Amino acid sequence: MPALPDYIPILSIAPENLRKHERLFETLRRRLAAEGVGVWLAEAASLPDDAEEFQRFIAATILRCDLVFVVNTTIGSGVRLVLGNAAPPYPTETLFCCQDEEMIDGCISSIGQWLAECIDRTPLYGCILIGGKSSRMGEPKHLIASVDGRTWLERTVNILSTFTANILLSGQGEIPARLGHLRRLDDIPAISGPLSGIGSALQAFPLVSWLVLACDMPHMSEQSIRWLLAQRRPGVKAVIPYNPLSDRSEPLGAWYDFRSAPLVDALLEKGELRLRCLCRQDGVCEPVIPESLRADWLNVNSPGERAMISD
Repeated sequence: MPALPDYIPILSIAPENLRKHERLFETLRRRLAAEGVGVWLAEAASLPDDAEEFQRFIAATILRCDLVFVVNTTIGSGVRLVLGNAAPPYPTETLFCCQDEEMIDGCISSIGQWLAECIDRTPLYGCILIGGKSSRMGEPKHLIASVDGRTWLERTVNILSTFTANILLSGQGEIPARLGHLRRLDDIPAISGPLSGIGSALQAFPLVSWLVLACDMPHMSEQSIRWLLAQRRPGVKAVIPYNPLSDRSEPLGAWYDFRSAPLVDALLEKGELRLRCLCRQDGVCEPVIPESLRADWLNVNSPGERAMISD
């Protein structure tokens, strides 16, 4: 099994260092939680000795938290936390030091910056949902041509390609020949709909984050995607922006961290396919879209609505 990627946030602590400064660590962990950072403490006794089993353990654990503290000196991350005045046993490795409670604020700030860097380094994939019934439009929306001759699907691919080379399609239906190289995501068996498409993406490529876009937002822009990505932060599993123009949050113009997979899986297992249920989950951020960008998230669902836009 390949080594865990370096953007998976693991902080190692020497067992003897933790025992000596347990109260300081608990204060640090409590303060991180107050900042919205979910912390998991992996005790030495619960850690697999085998390197591959350890990696599988961490890969499963990180879905439930934002930061894993590993109490082990021989296996794990090269990033370490040193508590108290103990001399760092690994002076060449990245270290966070917290000597006493007066240093906690600075330590939390440093850890928060590192976690934000981990988010930035997480591979970003794009998922475009196509193949809806288009009953009101009367034709497949992803194949509608703009005034420049490109289909709405091609335009969406072009926008996403600014941010990622990994673009996949979710849904059935014909696509332009120029996009024949794009991979399609397999549907989740016996489940259909947009939430299934999101779940399929999260299952197909674990440990990456996703930009998910519907194909029927012809005004979506690079500026709006940049704003959306700027809302990411430690503790946030998904950014599903709220649009005052439609008076709803927009899960099909949103960003999903890999930690959102358990949220989506839980809804699918219950047979709950309503997208708005995603917005009620812990860790889902719903920032208000700036006024100048709100039209970018509007769906076009009928010939009448299409006639009102300039594409």
